[in-house]
Amino acid sequence: MSSSMSLCRHTPCSPYSCTINSIPFHRVPTPTKSGEFFFSAGQPGCIQMTTISNTKFPRPSISINALKQNEVSVDRTVPAVQTEETTGDLHTSDISEPKSTGGLSMGAFQGSTKGLILLNIGAILFGTNNTVIKAAEDSCPPALLSAVRFSMAAVCFAPWIVEGVKNKEVRKSATELGLWLFAGYLAQAVGLSSTTASHGALTGTFTVLIVPMLVGFSGRSVPTSTWVAAVVALLGVGLLTTSDTTPNAGDAWCILSAVLFGTHKFRSESVTKAMEDSTQQLMALQLAVLAGSSCIAAGFEVFGSSEGLQQGLATLQEVPLPSLVYMGVASTALTLWIEMESLKEVSAPIAALIYSSEPLYGAGFAYAFLGDRWGPQGWVGAFLIVAACLASQLAESLRASRTET
Repeated sequence: MSSSMSLCRHTPCSPYSCTINSIPFHRVPTPTKSGEFFFSAGQPGCIQMTTISNTKFPRPSISINALKQNEVSVDRTVPAVQTEETTGDLHTSDISEPKSTGGLSMGAFQGSTKGLILLNIGAILFGTNNTVIKAAEDSCPPALLSAVRFSMAAVCFAPWIVEGVKNKEVRKSATELGLWLFAGYLAQAVGLSSTTASHGALTGTFTVLIVPMLVGFSGRSVPTSTWVAAVVALLGVGLLTTSDTTPNAGDAWCILSAVLFGTHKFRSESVTKAMEDSTQQLMALQLAVLAGSSCIAAGFEVFGSSEGLQQGLATLQEVPLPSLVYMGVASTALTLWIEMESLKEVSAPIAALIYSSEPLYGAGFAYAFLGDRWGPQGWVGAFLIVAACLASQLAESLRASRTET
């Protein structure tokens, strides 16, 4: 058996992982038939898997046969049964079904279904964000509001922050991702100070174009359907944005925030897949970086103004506590966890397209609570965004079904 065998193919993901000949095979698929082969793309190795079931393993398990050296070490996130059988160059290790990794895992869902559900929930939560921020910024400086918001979110994951600091790779990746988030949220806050909440939500959909572009520039293939859906979604955004007023500087800042958020999403996909057993630590530590950066920015804003700290705290007290808690916990901590978890199973371009429905939720909340309105042209744009989002998810599901069969 070699890596060039035609039987080697990439099949749907499952939570199994293993390391063979020091080559990591992440998200090894559950075999659908005896003797199926799995080839880890980009890695010089091929493994054979067969399903087994006996008295010792009452439930179906996976038998992984690795060639070349008598070495199979199971990733520490997978419970292994160390019953080994060595014959020449062939080593067999029986791996039982994985247990829950704890925390916020959703083991009841499998494959991309879980990721798609989470991303749609995240889109709704993100949709509420601009309305809440816009209302709060009427009485509080943006940087100070961000510092409180992100500090509150970081506190929710304090235990994992301590664990993440001990891991060099987690520290490095979390610092990068946290700074991308800080830049994105800062641009968003500046933009919302001079544009409407609905415009802020709508222009944020430019993420759906940025992510496929970054993926394409990295050398990976992007399905044509993804590009078409991205263009349609952006056309819808254009119609919505220009349906009532002329675009202004605030719109430009919100578009910049979309570029920065898209870069974060693109980088998060590769980082989370490479650090699947450290997702919570990665998420918590980048929240800490985000909170720290926001506090530094707030310091410059507060102490650099004539009003000073006392006036800044006075304005902060005018923001309702439920709004602060919601921004910190629901629309920040929870949505970031959703993104980290879902990108293990859903590609970044598809995730960006699903998030293209966020402006509709955002505009809906702005319509209900802030009085924002749009005309017929805006409704046409809204329809195009919904159509693009649904089409992308349908195409992804069909591709997954064809792969399974």
